[in-house]
Amino acid sequence: MSVHELIKRLPSAEELRIRSQALAVLDAIACPDVDLRAFTFENTREKGAKAEMRDGMGGEFTIHFTQAGVFVRGFDHESPMSPYRESPPVVWPGLTEEIPAEFLPLLNQRVVAGSNSVPLATVLFWLRAEGTAWETSGVVVPDAMTVDADGAEILFGQFVDDQPVAYVERAEEIFEITMDAELVASIMRKVRIDRSLVDTLNPEADYQELTEVFKRADFSYEE
Repeated sequence: MSVHELIKRLPSAEELRIRSQALAVLDAIACPDVDLRAFTFENTREKGAKAEMRDGMGGEFTIHFTQAGVFVRGFDHESPMSPYRESPPVVWPGLTEEIPAEFLPLLNQRVVAGSNSVPLATVLFWLRAEGTAWETSGVVVPDAMTVDADGAEILFGQFVDDQPVAYVERAEEIFEITMDAELVASIMRKVRIDRSLVDTLNPEADYQELTEVFKRADFSYEE
């Protein structure tokens, strides 16, 4: 699934935001070690909101929720479209074309180390505030070279898959913890969180420490 197929299957901007918030909360509940969590979410009044994922193996994404709309950058370090395919690094042809001017400053927030202008990206897409559909550039993804050549599926598949099932599988594989699928589904609906819910999902979780994560992710929770 390349970015061109991905954007046809993505949910609305609001649903993408909710899922991003839920993934950050679930990772925090599942894993006490902050450094091992992949998903984070930060909501600020001044700068809007930002969801991030870093898998610890070189894959990452950033989702910016702004007044201008939503802008998404993804980087798969194994992609044949990686800037590192050449030396010095260079962006894949056509990848950054057609990006609306209002999103360019966001693109340039994450660039190749030692570079001031080469974005660390293999996948880019966006939804303008006045838009009705997700967009991307006309970039040609080299599907013949490898499956998921741009990393769209491995990076963003969790936003189009069966959410609770996908996360339960993730928790078992990555964190070696079994989580109740119905409770995971309730988190993904942004239910109000209380101690009982957290204790059932992971008895080892520290509720008091988690409240900071709930706050940043804009979740309602029991004090």
